[in-house]
Amino acid sequence: MYDIRQLPKQIPVSTLLKLGMVETATVGHFQMHHFMDERIRPIQTGVRACGTAVTVQTVGIDSTAILIALDSLRPGDLLVIDRSGEDRHASFGAVMTAAAIAAGAVGVVIDGKACDFPEIRKQGLPVWCTGASPILCKRLNLGQSVNAPISCGGVAVNPGDAVLADDSGILIVPKEDIEKVIIEALMFQDREVMILDRISKGEKLSDISNLPKFTDYFKN
Repeated sequence: MYDIRQLPKQIPVSTLLKLGMVETATVGHFQMHHFMDERIRPIQTGVRACGTAVTVQTVGIDSTAILIALDSLRPGDLLVIDRSGEDRHASFGAVMTAAAIAAGAVGVVIDGKACDFPEIRKQGLPVWCTGASPILCKRLNLGQSVNAPISCGGVAVNPGDAVLADDSGILIVPKEDIEKVIIEALMFQDREVMILDRISKGEKLSDISNLPKFTDYFKN
């Protein structure tokens, strides 16, 4: 009934710290793939999380696989839950949040509903989901997987991938792409700081970045 696999090798803390400086929207300047569907939104505002993906797939309204995964979490892990299309029952709430925090998890992403939003916000663990539901999943012991490849928010997620999530969205970064994404994204962000400073001093964006000018298109 269950496909329970070994925990993935964790991404080095130094690498996660660098990736955690990146905004998902920055990466959206130079790539269009590996972004989860926008219907998965943060419960809190102004949060960012970056960690090593520990993956779960559930079946129906059964939450047993999530409980198995919670028991395995390590500091720096980010739990990613594929609900297999079930989007009516909440699979995550205050008690699971407390367990994830106690294990050192840095966040949770759910392609499905959660509950206990005020308590989750109070506890402080960043959680992304498709919305709230008062109808809860049950411990039915029906099976499915932990640390197997999943699909979450329309994106393939492999255990051990990097997960970067903030107010703008959720990005999955395959292990082999992490350094490349960090370098390119931080260059974009440094340039943006420069552009904002020049705009604040009165320069036009069209002059700074060689963009179209109104006078080039408006004809008397």
